Amino acid sequence: MKNSIKGAILNKHKNLLWRVFAAIIFLGVILSFVKIGVAVFDLHAGERHSMRFCVVPSENPSGRLIALTFDDGPHPEYTRKLLDLLDCFSAKATFFAVGKMAEKYPELVKEIDRRGHEIGNHTYDHRILTELSMAETGAELERDEQVIASLIGKRPAVFRPPSGRYNPGTVQVAASMGLFTVLWTNYSDYGAMRSSEVISNVMAAPKDGDIILLHSGIDATLLALPTILQQLSGKDFRFVTVSALIEANGKGSLRPGLIRSVLAVK
Repeated sequence: MKNSIKGAILNKHKNLLWRVFAAIIFLGVILSFVKIGVAVFDLHAGERHSMRFCVVPSENPSGRLIALTFDDGPHPEYTRKLLDLLDCFSAKATFFAVGKMAEKYPELVKEIDRRGHEIGNHTYDHRILTELSMAETGAELERDEQVIASLIGKRPAVFRPPSGRYNPGTVQVAASMGLFTVLWTNYSDYGAMRSSEVISNVMAAPKDGDIILLHSGIDATLLALPTILQQLSGKDFRFVTVSALIEANGKGSLRPGLIRSVLAVK
C-alpha cells in the first residue's frame, strides 16, 4: 500500500516536472518569435521613417566633403535598400566589393555602378593581407579587379585592405596596380547592435574630408543611415565618392597609393 502511494506521488511529481519543463520550452519559443517579430517591425519602421525624411539637399559647391563607404558587399538583402536611401539624399558613396560576393550577386554590382556610385577593390576572398606574400596579395587584388571589370567595364581606382590590415608590401602591390589604398577616419558600425550607436559614432565630430567606414550587411547601419544622411546634410556636408575626395584634395597631398589623411584611424 505504502509503495503504491509513493509511486503515485513520484508519478505526480514527474508529471509536474514535465509540465514545468514543457512550459519553459514553450515560453522560450514564444519569446524567440516575439524577438524576431520586434526586430522585423523595427527594420520596417526604420524604412518607413527614412522615407519621410527623403529630401534632396541643396547643392553647395563650398560645402564640406565627406565619403561614406560600405564594405563586404554586395549584400543580397541590404545593398538595394542602402542605394535607395542614398538616392533620397542625392548622395554618392563608395562600395568596397568582395570578389566572391560580386560573382554571386552580379546584378547588384551593376546597379551600384548604374546609380553613380564607386566600386572599390576589397580583395577576392577577404583574406588578411598581412598574412600573405606580395604575390598572393597581388593575386587577391587582381582577381577581384577582373570580376568587377567584367561586370561594369572598368577597373576600380581605390582599394581597402580587409580589416584595415596592411604593411608596406600591401601598399606597394596596390600602387603597382594603380590603386590608392584607402582606410578611414571614422569606424562607425563595428560591433554596433543599435542604430543609435552608429549615429553617435558618425556624428561625434565629423570633419571635412572624413572617410566613414560602414558595412553592407548590418541592421543597425541600415536603420541609422537616413538619420546620418539627414544630420550631415544639415551640417553642410556633401556626400562624394572616395575618388572624388582624392581629386578634391589634389594629388600633391597624397603619398603613393595611400591617402595621408586616413593614417590616423580612430
